Amino acid sequence: MEKNIEATTILYNGYIYTADDGNTIYEAIAIKDGYIAAVGTTEEIRKMAGKATEQIDLQGKMAMPGLIDSHLHPLWGGKSLINPSLNYESLSIKETLAKLNGFLEQDPGKNNSEDDWLIVQSWLRAGGTDITCFDLDTLPTKRPIMLCSNDFHSIALNGRGLQILGITKGSTDDADGLTARLQDGTPTGIVQDAPAMRIFDRVTSLSAAPASEVLAQTQRALNEQGVTTIMDARAIAEEFDAFLDMREKNRLTLRVAAAVEIPPLRVSDLSNVEPAYQELLAFRKKYAPHPWSSPGADISVSHVKFFIDGMLPNKTAFVLEPYFENTGSEEKPELRQTDYRARSYYTQTQLDALFLSAAQHNFHPHMHIIADGAADITLNAIARMRTAHPAKDIRPSMAHNDLMNPQQYNRFKTLDTIATLSFQWCAMPESMLPLFFNVVGKKRFDNDLETHGKFFDAGVIVAYGSDWPIDPLNEWYNLQCGLTRRISKNDPRLDSDRNLTVLEVLRAATINAAYALQAERYIGSLEKGKFADIIVLDRNPFFVSADNFAQIKVLRTILGGKTVHLKN
Repeated sequence: MEKNIEATTILYNGYIYTADDGNTIYEAIAIKDGYIAAVGTTEEIRKMAGKATEQIDLQGKMAMPGLIDSHLHPLWGGKSLINPSLNYESLSIKETLAKLNGFLEQDPGKNNSEDDWLIVQSWLRAGGTDITCFDLDTLPTKRPIMLCSNDFHSIALNGRGLQILGITKGSTDDADGLTARLQDGTPTGIVQDAPAMRIFDRVTSLSAAPASEVLAQTQRALNEQGVTTIMDARAIAEEFDAFLDMREKNRLTLRVAAAVEIPPLRVSDLSNVEPAYQELLAFRKKYAPHPWSSPGADISVSHVKFFIDGMLPNKTAFVLEPYFENTGSEEKPELRQTDYRARSYYTQTQLDALFLSAAQHNFHPHMHIIADGAADITLNAIARMRTAHPAKDIRPSMAHNDLMNPQQYNRFKTLDTIATLSFQWCAMPESMLPLFFNVVGKKRFDNDLETHGKFFDAGVIVAYGSDWPIDPLNEWYNLQCGLTRRISKNDPRLDSDRNLTVLEVLRAATINAAYALQAERYIGSLEKGKFADIIVLDRNPFFVSADNFAQIKVLRTILGGKTVHLKN
């Protein structure tokens, strides 16, 4: 024990879960200048207290590493906190229009202008009712309207919105998405996948100062839930200008990692692969020239993002076995397998070139993968990257992985590929279960849907990512879903896999997520020499019933030795 060190802060008389290799438990921990100076017994650690040392009596409470959310969308999430919201509710067209009319009455337009967009978020398209421009055009307004689905893979526009964006009968779709149309080509107002995201970003763009205010709300909400590190899974300059401004003004209370997208259109000509990576290197140089250089809040840019496919309910996820369709009724479904499998938004040749260049430039590929077809071509590209660069410490991660082929878990393990999972996706309301059953069929519904435990069982490194605001921000509820595979004990359980253990979900949200960010040297466990990112809980997760896991509250969040949240 370091008896000659006078600690800045000590936490003692507690149950301190370290998330180290042995899952060691200690009674106390000492912090010195933002770093962990020592862990040990209360008696040992209190010897490191001096006159100026802050001493925190945990009174038996549990402390653990700060949560690491390794896949979310902080600016989208912040905007969801300030924009009108449909609150993830399953609504009819009539109910949706009534809510939109109420928003119009409450918000006549910032400039009282017909050009002011009404932006409404958290529209539950999957499991709800589709709504088109023809429906939206019945509202008593000339203003452009955009509904953004909770998963950000769909937007619905009224006629004025389509007009402003130039989406017409004769317009063409981007390669990584599609516009729903009538048989004669007339757009219905629905835009899907990556083009929908780009439109949302364009219409809701903010300057650095307002974006900083939005992100201040984001980080406050995350700190309250015990999150100390995040990875923005689709980083853009608008957002990182704001994060940079916050860091320079000492207002940043999160460690922020970035995954910067290279869309397929950017590399339709393979000669553009290298220029695309030069743009990423410039992004890194601007926002994160010296990451992890001190224990304070900071920015890192180490990942490159690829949206490989779409979503299962929309039938835009790329599946190996064709989709089914229900030719019967909701009460008596009769499933017929089609010959439709959707597609990857990148060709195999594009992915191979992109992954090889990622390794050359020391970027970790991070992929949106929903189904096994997308996983297959991505694993092929990773295999080629491993062969070409066997000595490179490149850590590819595949996020979501909703529908997997049984042979793929072993490929993840063999190719050292991380599975980034949103545990809450295995807990579905009863109304949503038929939606997935009808598109993937009984066999795959029973065996291959949201198979989180099978990744652990295959020895794959599993990292946690909430994907907020795709779902409401509720980190401990998300972990609870991993433990139970149901919304609550009164709801149906998705029986395609086993429940996870407390150790599995906690390690996924701490040391495993740190590994995914190539940051386990600095964060993810409470060990001497690492940054002091610590949270104190009101109850011990190891002794809480799985169905009550979501009730865990964070009493204190410490980032780099500094308290950034203290519950009143």
